Amino acid sequence: MPSGCRGRGASNEANAIPAIAVPAAPASLTATAGNAQVALSWAASTGATSYNVYRGTAAGGESATAVATGITGTTYTNTGLTNGTHYYFTVKAVNAGGTSTASPEANATPAAAGTFISIDCGGPAASPFVADVDFSGGGVVTWTNAVNTSLLTGTIPAQSVLHSVREGVFTYTIPGMAANSSHTVTMYFVEQYWTAAGKRVFNVTSNGTTVLTNVDPYGLAGAQFKAVQKSFTTTANASGQIVLTFAASADQPKVGGIVVQ
Repeated sequence: MPSGCRGRGASNEANAIPAIAVPAAPASLTATAGNAQVALSWAASTGATSYNVYRGTAAGGESATAVATGITGTTYTNTGLTNGTHYYFTVKAVNAGGTSTASPEANATPAAAGTFISIDCGGPAASPFVADVDFSGGGVVTWTNAVNTSLLTGTIPAQSVLHSVREGVFTYTIPGMAANSSHTVTMYFVEQYWTAAGKRVFNVTSNGTTVLTNVDPYGLAGAQFKAVQKSFTTTANASGQIVLTFAASADQPKVGGIVVQ
């Protein structure tokens, strides 16, 4: 080494292991109802090694304790559920770095074979009808007068189901079906206010297609407090939903019960 120069030694050694990134929340969660079960499916999260499933019976009310953990695929079927109960689900992705935030919520209502769901529009549960669910908008009208069911066929709803309606500007978005699956929908109507035909008239669309035209509950029944029913066939959309929209020609639309088979 030349005179007057000093060498510089190496620094102390250091090492580190890069942190593992927590995976993103799973996307595209869907829930498909069956008999006492709900089948879930979601999109894979990059870096995830497994998934946890969470369940509740109210929107946003999933338990902090997972109903299933360590799922290595992107599907899960939750069995042993109660038919007629509305269930809500989220999924979280897991790896060595931690657990993701929750996926968007999906929901479905298990039902016995042959019937997907029966909804008591504007009213509480009365088996096999579940309490009013899957609606947006409108209001509730109820009464205690006995309803004449002589025009109804098939399974006759309980009087308590026929004593309430959802009325006004409203939509029902019923989820949980297989994409593009075919269903028969039956609706029940009772006129408790008008005493003449033509006073309440409305149309119903399903996923944008008109399925019922000029529904006039009094005109169809010929009396107040006399139930009538209308059925149609429809196809669930690509998200497994039936979206029912009501549009008035005279006064306000109303519906007392919806059965999807």
